[in-house]
Amino acid sequence: MESYLLHDANASSNFKIMMMIQKEGMKGYGIYWMILEFLRVQNGYKADVRILPVLARKMRVTVATLKRIIFDSGLFEVNDTTFSSPGLTRRMGPLEAKREANRESGRRGGLANQQRIREGLASDALPINQTNDINNSPSISPQRKTGKNEEILLIPPEYALNKNTHNYEGLMEELQRQKVTV
Repeated sequence: MESYLLHDANASSNFKIMMMIQKEGMKGYGIYWMILEFLRVQNGYKADVRILPVLARKMRVTVATLKRIIFDSGLFEVNDTTFSSPGLTRRMGPLEAKREANRESGRRGGLANQQRIREGLASDALPINQTNDINNSPSISPQRKTGKNEEILLIPPEYALNKNTHNYEGLMEELQRQKVTV
């Protein structure tokens, strides 16, 4: 889930939240969580204070109520142009670290897979009649270049002949139509 938000089961027992609920009621508690949900999907978990009128309309509250919760409760960090929740940023740290580790692991796995593919291409594409250099027979070995008049016969890997997953015949027809020679 892309916009996951960790919610402590005892969040309502936080002193600052209890004080905000005492002043604003449970409506204030709902507004608090809507603000956190909004901040969760923002870059850096911060938002521009100029969005407050839009948020207030969305939440069906006055801008003054929204400002009291953001500016006066001590639950949010506010500067001249932005507001954020230090608690949200702190709680999102482990999730962000896990996502970054997964991205790095995927990148490394992809690089390893690309290397296996590169190595596999040379080993899967062997000529039918490969012999030694003395007979001057064709070879597709990367170590030896073929002469201009040599014919190279390639055998596709066995998996490519599976008609349920591959269209080898169609590939060969298209290569001939495009005048691609192997």
